[in-house]
Amino acid sequence: MKVIFLAVVLGTCALTAGADPMRFEKRWLGGNCISCAWTSAEGEITEETPEAFRTYLRENGIGYSLNLDSPGGNLGAAIALGRLFREEGIRTTVGRSAPLPDMPQYDQRIDGGTCESACVFALIGGTSRQADSGELGVHQFHSPDGSNIPTAATQQIMGQLVLYLIEMGVSAELLTLASKIPGDQMHYLSEPELARLGISTESSRSPLRLETGDGGLVARWDSLGSDGHLDRAYSLRCSRGHSGWLLSVLDTGIRANNGVPDRQRGAPDMQVALGGTAYPMPFDTVIELGPRGDDYFLTVRLPADLHRHVGKDLRFQTNRMTNFKYVLSAQGTVPDKTTLDVLTRACGD
Repeated sequence: MKVIFLAVVLGTCALTAGADPMRFEKRWLGGNCISCAWTSAEGEITEETPEAFRTYLRENGIGYSLNLDSPGGNLGAAIALGRLFREEGIRTTVGRSAPLPDMPQYDQRIDGGTCESACVFALIGGTSRQADSGELGVHQFHSPDGSNIPTAATQQIMGQLVLYLIEMGVSAELLTLASKIPGDQMHYLSEPELARLGISTESSRSPLRLETGDGGLVARWDSLGSDGHLDRAYSLRCSRGHSGWLLSVLDTGIRANNGVPDRQRGAPDMQVALGGTAYPMPFDTVIELGPRGDDYFLTVRLPADLHRHVGKDLRFQTNRMTNFKYVLSAQGTVPDKTTLDVLTRACGD
């Protein structure tokens, strides 16, 4: 009886977003690469969503990943969906697919997908999870009409959610953070929060370190894969010769056809985001680009003074394609004022 009661209460916790019910669609870029086919999951999570997913799975399979774009919905259904993802060993991420003009294939551009409210609990069911800063939104759970849920019911819901988070390997701190945000507002998780809470499983970031190089001091950090291998190595330094800040990325094990920009095609989607401010970057900001053995290396001149963005999230992307958006990308945090001052005084070539 208690289990039935909790299921009913969880079912009353929802975000009323006015979106269409979630639909699962098979998407294909063309070609036979491992990540060329994926499943899009877009829309509001309803009571019927878990069963709709079971039906879809029987008929289609998943492909490389399941890309979520949802404003949330029914909390109980989201948890059931997350458990299905875990049972099936599904890789979950955030993204919105876009059809190619006059073609049956779909573009790999992500075009601003988000996973909010109850959707977050579905996403964390993934065996492997990938999310970027600003893609996952959390707040207090509430009834569909926005009214408060009785204290006794709230305590039981929190207990069930804690058990679910533990089951999925995510810190229960997520609930503490969400409970501080009113139901009519949204807090988007930053990259440090995603790492600390254990939500993003596909990479971890090493601490910042200062080393000598290029005629001065260089700030370095690394991104490690889930098995501990080096995924990408980053460096940030002041350059007298280029009158600004240079960001370098060494991406391991990729080739030129893996979404790497080139001078002929350019990189129309290349940008760096510092906190909430995005700066488009034309191709002439590229200082160095090319292979280094089995790896690829890129150096760009950043179009902003980092002293104005101390402590903010730093996100650099060369493209917005779903399957290649992490190629030669960089994620980190702008160093504190003291570190930036030291790097400026030891400005290199």
